[in-house]
Amino acid sequence: MPRTPAPGPLDVALSLILHRALPFSPPARHDAIGARLGWGPEPPVSQSEAGARVGVSHQRVAQLERRVLDVLAATGPPPSLLLALELLADRAPCTSAVAALALYTERVTGEVIHPAGVLVAAAAAGAVVPVEMATMAAGRTAVVPVGSSARQSELVAAANRRLAGIGVLRLSRLLEEEGLALSKGGGRGRIPRCPPGRSNRRRAVVAVRPEQHACPAVAAHAGGVRTAADRDVGPRGGQELALPAAG
Repeated sequence: MPRTPAPGPLDVALSLILHRALPFSPPARHDAIGARLGWGPEPPVSQSEAGARVGVSHQRVAQLERRVLDVLAATGPPPSLLLALELLADRAPCTSAVAALALYTERVTGEVIHPAGVLVAAAAAGAVVPVEMATMAAGRTAVVPVGSSARQSELVAAANRRLAGIGVLRLSRLLEEEGLALSKGGGRGRIPRCPPGRSNRRRAVVAVRPEQHACPAVAAHAGGVRTAADRDVGPRGGQELALPAAG
């Protein structure tokens, strides 16, 4: 088996990996395993869904998937995969759609590939992965620098602990007391007391304007006011798993 990285755009390189690992499989099976790994326009599908596309069990998909990833590990990262990681690190934070479009317009890929699939390939090939996937509002995903999604979760958790019983509070003081600092240039947001009979938590968060440098994670968490920048880079929750569960 060749142990040299596959050449060409990333989608071509990954296709060659699939053919090396599964030389006698029909194209439909290659497509199903590629979908499982996220090597197309959509994020990785479950093993069961991939198996249903070609009439095999999820156990069989797991075997084929392992074979493909072993070949990728043996050959090492293709040059186009390293270029893709460099580009994603440069563009992060951004939505998955923006990241995929950047890979395509910069000709790192000849076809659209979801960034989650890029990270799956990078991890299997043993490359250093500088970014991770994070879940945003409405179930959308984003590419963020490694560690960013955990920090966003810390900020949201800190806000939730304090918003439960507050009247007026400055976010800068909240973050200071929680041991979390605003980024450079961060200003202060003022949370007004909620009128009787209304939910204080949601109203308070919406009242903090992102353009005044209030924490974007807090606004994103409550579904409140969002700037154009927040709309693309406001991840929430924890790190998204590289591949879905078997079911």
